Amino acid sequence: MRFYDLKYKEVNQFNHKRALALTARKFVRLVFRLLKDNRLYIPPEEYLSSYELIQASKFTMVYNSTIGLEAAIMGAGVLSAGRSRYTQVPLCWFPKTIPDYLEKCEELLNCDQVNVPESFRLTARRFMYYQFFHTALSFEPFLQPDETWKGYVKIKKFPLEALDPENDINLKVIHEGILEGKAFVLPDEQKNKK
Repeated sequence: MRFYDLKYKEVNQFNHKRALALTARKFVRLVFRLLKDNRLYIPPEEYLSSYELIQASKFTMVYNSTIGLEAAIMGAGVLSAGRSRYTQVPLCWFPKTIPDYLEKCEELLNCDQVNVPESFRLTARRFMYYQFFHTALSFEPFLQPDETWKGYVKIKKFPLEALDPENDINLKVIHEGILEGKAFVLPDEQKNKK
């Protein structure tokens, strides 16, 4: 934040662009130096649990990764730099401007202990529950396991009328969402059947 402010004040034109470019350049040099000294790099063959990393960290920084949602559920503080499916609800810090983001980052880095509102964890749990049981649409009638790639699926043969929205509740939700502007959410009577 201090470096950004310093560079912002040095010129009268294009202050933000210049300060941002120089801040990014300084950040890249810093990351390069840390990588060169092997202080951040973990080889791909080395096992690393993202959950253990979250537990060992002061807070979690994400751009828009779902690991931010998982970290929030674990009670960790999450600072998000980019919009994601969960930043519209209060479960992480999501500053609206770059200077605000840098300020919050500096604040979190400099404090002795990060105080995460309990509401972040509870909201994250509610959000994930809603995602799993209210908005997750099943395409099981149209898929089958792939014989070659374990854990993958492929489209199976099915009659054309199976795609009629009146024959499948999931397709009906999609149909009504696209053509009628309704929410892509299963009706209440279907939520308990999952």
